[in-house]
Amino acid sequence: MHKHPTPPFEWRRQWFFVLSQCGGGVWAIEWIARIPHPGFAVAVLAVVAAVMSVHPDMQDWQKLLWILLIGVFLVIEFRALDKDRSDNEVAQAKIRSDERDSFKKILDQDKENFLKTLAPIRSTLESSNKILKQTAPHAFVHFTDLSFASPTQPTDLYQDVTYTYNIFYINDGNENARITKRLVKIYYGLPNNRESQLELTRKFEEEWKTTDKLSNPIPVVPGKTRYVSESDKFALGPNQTIYFLRRFEYTDSTGTWLTDDCDHFAVSNSVFYIRVTNQCLVFVDSRYRPKKP
Repeated sequence: MHKHPTPPFEWRRQWFFVLSQCGGGVWAIEWIARIPHPGFAVAVLAVVAAVMSVHPDMQDWQKLLWILLIGVFLVIEFRALDKDRSDNEVAQAKIRSDERDSFKKILDQDKENFLKTLAPIRSTLESSNKILKQTAPHAFVHFTDLSFASPTQPTDLYQDVTYTYNIFYINDGNENARITKRLVKIYYGLPNNRESQLELTRKFEEEWKTTDKLSNPIPVVPGKTRYVSESDKFALGPNQTIYFLRRFEYTDSTGTWLTDDCDHFAVSNSVFYIRVTNQCLVFVDSRYRPKKP
């Protein structure tokens, strides 16, 4: 069987097919740069196959071009499918993200509305709890006054003379209290000086640690002022005043409580006034829980 020789190339019969191949090549290059939607490349591929099927007297190089065009459009279609799948996944992810954000905003708004609705109820409950605490049985022991025990207040203080003074206190609660531990101390320091008062407070705390509890707790009924007497000799230094620090530990049905107070004699223009006391800047607190050791 003899192979028929390829007819010579005739432009008048081949121009349409050559232009079709050139157009297909330009179209393929465009779509390689910008992948089309799925289906477009398949449609062009079908057209290319149809044109190739009616192409008469094809030269070998023309057959190669048709095969290349078909292969390129097939690859473009596969890339279009991959791109469409990827774009769809990105779009779905964005939709899910937008839905989550929208749902979160709804939840946040509902939470805010709920808290606004709850605020008056919470305020009412807090007020009720405060009233319950105030009206519930409890003791409230605090210090009220400090004075010398002599019939008349001394006008001056002398060295090596023992003076007796009274520390007054009262239970303003509605339940009996029992004083289980107490300490009253005098110190010397600069008047109205916070640093000096803090130093005295530290000294007091050290002495409080070594103070024993009362063997017989002292009962304190509500509404009745009581006092405890102490005696000391005063030894003032230059520019100093006398500080009185006191603390009671007491119990009631709600537990153990502490009350502190601190006063000092007034000093003005180097003049010492024993009939006027000023409250300290620190160590003033009533009814608080003792710290756990």
